[in-house]
Amino acid sequence: MAKQFIIGIDWYGPYGRSEAIEKIPDFGAGLYFAIGSPKGKGNHKRRPQYIGISNYNVARRSTNLQHHVMNNLNYAQGLWLGEVSTAEPSGRRLTATPNTLRYAEWLHVYFMGLPMNTKLNRPPPKPATLLNRWWRTDYETPRYQRPHPTWPDLIDFAGRDFRARSVWFGGRQIVHHPSEFSL
Repeated sequence: MAKQFIIGIDWYGPYGRSEAIEKIPDFGAGLYFAIGSPKGKGNHKRRPQYIGISNYNVARRSTNLQHHVMNNLNYAQGLWLGEVSTAEPSGRRLTATPNTLRYAEWLHVYFMGLPMNTKLNRPPPKPATLLNRWWRTDYETPRYQRPHPTWPDLIDFAGRDFRARSVWFGGRQIVHHPSEFSL
């Protein structure tokens, strides 16, 4: 069985687009997560829509946070910036993007079914566990309530042959059985 690695993500927000670009701290690559509704779709409820990987130094100079999908969303005060808080797995790195970011994005897309992400709609190739923690925009004060009820605190994927879990601390849990994983 492949070794499972643990990824911790500290999320900061919520921000509007221009506020996020202005206030992004100078740390390396990270994630951005949009909660909102699609533009032009009437009065839809706000829900998690998109996650992406960004080099914050590049994103600071960009008005679309590196992806055209962001221009198709209404997400006023619905943008969260994520920073990896755990170490990168040891070993040879085969891609320019750190595995912690790739797998964090992949686990969110696959297990949350984010509608604006059109790729990564299959299980990840290796086991990984993801822990989300949320912070206020001062980067010091924890938020004890998650930004959206469907955004889990923990996603635990032990591999395609095992069940996976999305967990909301406080009692709610969804168990995903191996038969649900599409190849």
